[in-house]
Amino acid sequence: MKQIYFLFTLLFVSSVCLAQTMTYSNPATINIVDNTTASQYSSDIAVAGFTGTVNGVAITIKGFTHSAPSDVAICLESPTGQKLLVQEAIWGTPASDITYMISDLGSNQVGSFDLASSGTYKPTANSGLVSFNNPGPGSAYNNPGPSSSGNATMASTFAGASPNGLWRLWVVDISSGDAGQISGGWDLTINPNTVLPVDLANFSTSCETNNILNIQWTTYNEQNSKDFTIQVSPDGSNFEDVKTVNASGNSQIEMTYKASIEMPYAKTFIRLKLADLNNKNIYSEVLEAVCGATLPIKVKPNPATDFFIIDNPSGTNIQYVLTDMEGKIVLDGFSKSVHHTVNFTEQMVSGMYILKVKSDTGENTFKITKN
Repeated sequence: MKQIYFLFTLLFVSSVCLAQTMTYSNPATINIVDNTTASQYSSDIAVAGFTGTVNGVAITIKGFTHSAPSDVAICLESPTGQKLLVQEAIWGTPASDITYMISDLGSNQVGSFDLASSGTYKPTANSGLVSFNNPGPGSAYNNPGPSSSGNATMASTFAGASPNGLWRLWVVDISSGDAGQISGGWDLTINPNTVLPVDLANFSTSCETNNILNIQWTTYNEQNSKDFTIQVSPDGSNFEDVKTVNASGNSQIEMTYKASIEMPYAKTFIRLKLADLNNKNIYSEVLEAVCGATLPIKVKPNPATDFFIIDNPSGTNIQYVLTDMEGKIVLDGFSKSVHHTVNFTEQMVSGMYILKVKSDTGENTFKITKN
C-alpha cells in the first residue's frame, strides 16, 4: 500500500457564497510521487474574512489520477490544528481524472475494492495504518473509520472554531510501484449545505464529420440539477457558452446525455458547466477536440461602428490590410489570435472599405461598411 500526503501551496480564491457557505480553491496540480510525500507538502488554502464559526467542512479533489488509489492517503488540517484522515485505502481499481467530494453529506464510505468513480463520499479510512512524514501530522489525526472502529467526522473534528487561517492538505503515497496526480488541485467548502448536484462520468467527444462534434456524458446521481451548458474555448482558458441541455433534476439511476455542436475552432477545448436549482455551478474536466475541419475566416459585425473582429478559427498566422475604395491603406497588421479585434481610427469616415486577409491557406477579401 502507498501513502500519499496532500500538501497545499498557499493560495486563496473565494469562489462561491451561498448563505453561510463559502468555497475556496487552490487549483495548483499536486503530483503524487511514488512511495513518498506529494510534490506539494502541504498544499494550502488561506481563508480570511469569514464571519462565524465552522459547522462542517467538505473538500473536493479535482482531476485525481492514480494507478493504485488505495496507496493514497490524505489528511486535512485546520488553522487551529485539528486533523482528520479523510481518505485512506479506498478503491480497488485505477482512477483516471475523476473529481469527487469528501463530505459528511456523502451517501456512504468507500470500500477498499470499490470501483474508482466521481461522487460525494464520507471520510473513509479502511486500514488506518498511515503516518504522515514530518512536517506532516504523523499519526496524530482523528480516524473516520471503519478501521479501528473510528467514527470521526468533518463536523466532530472541525466544528466550533473559526475557519480563518491556513488549511493544509497532506498527501502521501505509502507503497512503491505506482504514482499519479491531482491535476486540478482542490476546493475547501466551509459549512456545506448541499453536495455536488451531479455525479458525472464518461464525459467524452467524438467527430461526426470534419466540423460536427458529438459530446456525451453520463450521470449516476443527480440532486436538484438544473441543466448542463456546453462551453468551448480556443485556448483552454477563456470559455463561452454554446448549448444548454436540460438535466433530469433528481435521479438515482444512470442517465446518458448527448449533444452535437459545430466546431467553432480547428482545435476546440470543451467543458461542461453543471448548474443546480440554487444556481450553484461546478465544472467538468476540459477535453480537447480536433476533427480536421478547415474552417473559414470570417468578419463580424458588418456593418460595424467602432471596430470589427476577424474570426480566425484555425489560429494560424494572418496578415490583414484594410484599404479605402481608392486603394489607400488605412489599417494593417498581423495576428495569430482566433478573435482579433481591429479598431477604427477617429480619422476614418463612414463608408465602404476593403479588407484582405492572407493566411497559409490563401487570401480572403471582405467588403466592410463603417457606420
